[in-house]
Amino acid sequence: MFITVNGKILPCERIGQQYSLGHVSENNVDLDVEKISTIYNVYFSKMENKCNLCKRRKSCVQCMFYLNIEDENPKCVGFFSDKDFHIYKTEQESFLRKHPEAYTKLMKEMIIN
Repeated sequence: MFITVNGKILPCERIGQQYSLGHVSENNVDLDVEKISTIYNVYFSKMENKCNLCKRRKSCVQCMFYLNIEDENPKCVGFFSDKDFHIYKTEQESFLRKHPEAYTKLMKEMIIN
């Protein structure tokens, strides 16, 4: 959560103020939870089908607020098709074969939750 100098409540400091969730004043916090949940449900419903088809969905780092989420059909720049994922995986395997020390470091230091 982030509060601007003007008192707007944002989900994050890196997104535009048009995504304000509410407002903080000296005497009050204005936060409409029903409105927020309705808006977020609309955003998530726009992305749900794309995310379900994405091969990167378990490790997604794409912020939906950078995708023109108000568009009727926003495009995700982080979307990975089967083909994209195969190319990515092949490139990663090739790198690790050329750099076995990187593979060893990953196996020793990587923690997967």
